[in-house]
Amino acid sequence: KSGKPVFTKKMDWKEADDIRLEYTNGKDTLAITKYTVDADGSKNNGFFDDDLPANVFPKYVFWQDGGKFGYSISTSSDLSRQEKIEILKAAVKK
Repeated sequence: KSGKPVFTKKMDWKEADDIRLEYTNGKDTLAITKYTVDADGSKNNGFFDDDLPANVFPKYVFWQDGGKFGYSISTSSDLSRQEKIEILKAAVKK
């Protein structure tokens, strides 16, 4: 929406357990992670928040679709949960 360019790169792999991409503008950081889900974790479905204590920052939003991969987003800025979900949906194209 800002009109600024967004740079993306499609990445596929078969062996890594996770990959984390961090973006920063000097004061705020946004991180998106794709990770391998174990058998218990693959039962999760949809978006859910971390279960870390309230004083732990940054807060994460996770997304799993019952498959073998999960995704997360965290940021040091004050983005709302819904804004994080929208960014994660845009970053993960299935």
